[in-house]
This record gives sequence, structure tokens and C-alpha cells, in this order.
Amino acid sequence: MKVVFNLKVDNYNRLPLFDEALMKPLVASLFFVLITMLHQSLIMRVATSNRHSHGRTNE
Repeated sequence: MKVVFNLKVDNYNRLPLFDEALMKPLVASLFFVLITMLHQSLIMRVATSNRHSHGRTNE
């Protein structure tokens, strides 16, 4: 059975793009960057909401 680009199934699994040894650090680093960005945006959101709420007085 041939797959896209006329590669056999055995060769398709051995392409460097799909190599697990290369994909694991890539996925881990992307996950780390995503979590870091979400964490930073959460911190900024909390910091700005705290700053605004402390400046208000309901009198």
C-alpha cells in the first residue's frame, strides 16, 4: 500500500518530521511556552483588576 508522495508505510513512519525523539522536546517546549503565556496573561489580568478595584470608593 502506498501513501501520499509515493512513500511506503514503513518509510512514512521513519521520516525525521515524525520522529518521536525530535517531536517530544518540540511538543514539550510549545506546551511550556503556552502555559507561560497563559500564566502571564492571568497575572496581568489579576494585577490590573486589583489596581482598578482598590482605586474605587462607593460613597
